[in-house]
Amino acid sequence: MKSFFFVFLILTLSSVLLFWKYAPRELPLDRKIRFSSGESEEVTILGKTERHLTVRNRETKERREIELSELSLFERPLSWFLPDQEAPSIAYPLHRTITNQAGKSFDGIVTGNSNGYISVQHKENKSGYVIDIAGLSQADQEFFGNLPALESLEIDQFLKNRRLAGRHAIWHRQLHNAIHEAGKTQLPILLLFKSSAGEESTEIDTNVFMSSQFREWANMNVVLCMYYNNPDREKGTATLNGLSSAEGREMARKFKVGTRTPVAVILDSTGRKTGQVSGYNRENASNYITRLEKALP
Repeated sequence: MKSFFFVFLILTLSSVLLFWKYAPRELPLDRKIRFSSGESEEVTILGKTERHLTVRNRETKERREIELSELSLFERPLSWFLPDQEAPSIAYPLHRTITNQAGKSFDGIVTGNSNGYISVQHKENKSGYVIDIAGLSQADQEFFGNLPALESLEIDQFLKNRRLAGRHAIWHRQLHNAIHEAGKTQLPILLLFKSSAGEESTEIDTNVFMSSQFREWANMNVVLCMYYNNPDREKGTATLNGLSSAEGREMARKFKVGTRTPVAVILDSTGRKTGQVSGYNRENASNYITRLEKALP
């Protein structure tokens, strides 16, 4: 009888202690959890399901899922007392330790996740990186593979640079050829109407279109196409010779630019007009490019 009473007392005290330790709590919950391996970790518990806890390391801010079977026997009563509650969606920017396949790591702030890449800012030196998820550790590949997508300008620019690497923009003579290239490059079209001769035409050729700055900008940003829309001055140019003038007047009527020169009409990759830059103010390439960029879609 005494033995029974003693066992009953032990069980009762254990139940009281367990209830005190694991009394129902609201999530998120800061806690030091212990694993069956003997290790422990300070975490914030964000959610719980029948099989796992979703936690965030309180030091590194890394978020991950822990199987309940990984917990120590003394920690498993968490599954009895914590409410079943899905963890909230991960919000960007996301603090995480990034590890590659070679095991090298750094603390970063993830700002985007799309097309198999993440954009990350190094927490210490503030440098920005675009990283191929396939080059990360298996754990990180699975983590980022399950994250919600978030586009970023860094990733978009990285993919654009890779897609257009080595491209050299040329002045097309017919719009349908420019539209064909725009479809392949996913770039808008700069459709230029200008006079084939005259002081203003010579100046914009020399100061803008023949400059290395404009050529480098065009390589990465636009498909070029040009028509002369001043038929009385078709001859005499040695700057952009060989460009088509046969359809100049028809195209000028279509895009409603008349005989004004120069006029840069901006088209999307299907040939639909989206913007226009009129006139030339004897500006340098940098200033003219700035005006063009404001008109780009």
